[in-house]
Amino acid sequence: MLLELVVQNFALLDQVEVEFSPGLNVLTGETGAGKSLLMGALSLVLGGRAQGEVVRRGADRASIQACFQLPQPIPVQLQGQLAQLGLEEEELILSREISVDGRNKCRIGSTLVTVGTLATIGQLLVDIHGQHAHQSLLDPKTHLFWLDDFAGKETLALARQFADLYHQHQEGHRKLATLQESMRSRARELDLLRYELREISEADLKAGEEQELAKEYKRLSNAQELEVILEQGHLALAEDPGVIAVLGELSRSLQQVATDNELLEVSQQAEGLLLGAQELSSTLRSLAEEMIYDPARLAFVEERLSLIGRLERKYGKGTEAILAHGEEVEGRLAELEGADEDSAQLKLKLQQLEKELAQLAKALHKMRTLAAQKLAGLVMGQLSALRMGQAQFQVEVTEKPWDHTGGDRVEMLMAPNPGEGLAPLAKIASGGEVSRIMLALKCVLAEVDKIDTLIFDEIDTGIGGRTLQAVAERLALLGQNRQVICVTHAPQIASMADSHFAISKESEAGRTKTNIGKLAPPDRAGELARMLGGAQVTDITLGHAKEMLRLAQEQKAGIKEARGGQPS
Repeated sequence: MLLELVVQNFALLDQVEVEFSPGLNVLTGETGAGKSLLMGALSLVLGGRAQGEVVRRGADRASIQACFQLPQPIPVQLQGQLAQLGLEEEELILSREISVDGRNKCRIGSTLVTVGTLATIGQLLVDIHGQHAHQSLLDPKTHLFWLDDFAGKETLALARQFADLYHQHQEGHRKLATLQESMRSRARELDLLRYELREISEADLKAGEEQELAKEYKRLSNAQELEVILEQGHLALAEDPGVIAVLGELSRSLQQVATDNELLEVSQQAEGLLLGAQELSSTLRSLAEEMIYDPARLAFVEERLSLIGRLERKYGKGTEAILAHGEEVEGRLAELEGADEDSAQLKLKLQQLEKELAQLAKALHKMRTLAAQKLAGLVMGQLSALRMGQAQFQVEVTEKPWDHTGGDRVEMLMAPNPGEGLAPLAKIASGGEVSRIMLALKCVLAEVDKIDTLIFDEIDTGIGGRTLQAVAERLALLGQNRQVICVTHAPQIASMADSHFAISKESEAGRTKTNIGKLAPPDRAGELARMLGGAQVTDITLGHAKEMLRLAQEQKAGIKEARGGQPS
């Protein structure tokens, strides 16, 4: 609900503050007093487009603030928008500044936002119908949501279920497209990985193998030279006269002549050297006998080391790194080869989702078609009461490709006069007719409509007599459970007001400005008399005005009593 509107330096509006009330708020005043300016300012703070020069002459900027009390519970769509801005207040302030150079500064609460965000939030708070309107009635996108709200909880639940499944279906298609797009590169990667795994597997490596091979290679490549060295060493020790023979003779001689401890010790040293030489000779002979030059084995070791070297250059230093790379390749291969299975499973899932979506779309279409017929009938009844009984109104439900709302396109059609074909409202309805259709529709949707505040700017244009009285009664009816703000020249509508504001224009110090004030009950009759008789207010017009107010109070009391004293 709109609690307060504050306007500064907006055209003729120097400084205006208006506190609105629940129920039917009526704004009246002479032509040119500034009623439409006030609605224009409200439209701007709700995200509307600025038309022409809006900054008051002499000022550097115009500012507009609108304070709203949020409905409880907050509708889901509005709640989602506020959550994105980090707002959880029960009251919300929308503000907009427009400088003389055309720059805008928009805020929701204390958060700077774009004009687009302001408009998105504004459309969830207020529905405006009139010359400054962003008229939701003319936008077929809103018709489906109205129809679903009217159809009730079962249809809304089914629509939410469809939306959830549709999003799953869309996400599944995105995943499948990604898989298919990567097929060619995946095939190339698979070929490469299979080659690498085959190359590593066929090498039949063992961890640390290259170290043992390096030792063997060194030994094999030096085998002939080593054999000569070992043989020469053995001969040097064992041949006669050789080291062993010399040490043996020395040891025996020392043993024969040793008479003291020092000689005995030398004798033992000689004997030890003899034993060491004999052992070394035996070892050299054994190694020489084992040292067989094997060109075939040497070639094998060389080839094996060369293979490991090539693999190291590709996959990492050492057999451990090569084997680890092979394990990684195996894992990646399993992942990629499993993608085919993932793709097949995803296709099956999408097929199942499409079956479920088809069933839900069919059920939704049936529910919406039945609700559309019922809604059209009720709106026709309201239009008849609004003196548009000759008009034809229809809610058309046609099938279309699926989107998150289902498989239906909903549009409200009208033929204002007999013999004319039904056509979209935007193409055939006049401003006054659109306002009356919206009034009729809102009366029907009063219990399910999620927007608390409705604004009708000069709904009385082009109508009079009993039609005008019917419009006044419907506005009063709608005001029982919605905040309605109505700019009017019609005393019949003004008499029904729960809160009546008079707008006037005055000149002061060569400047013109617009004033607005809420009328106390005793002053309302005078304003109604002015609306009835023009500038000349007579006792007759004043009496007529008082009678209108009395009758209006009786009619509103009757409306409230008929509704059980409680808003629906």
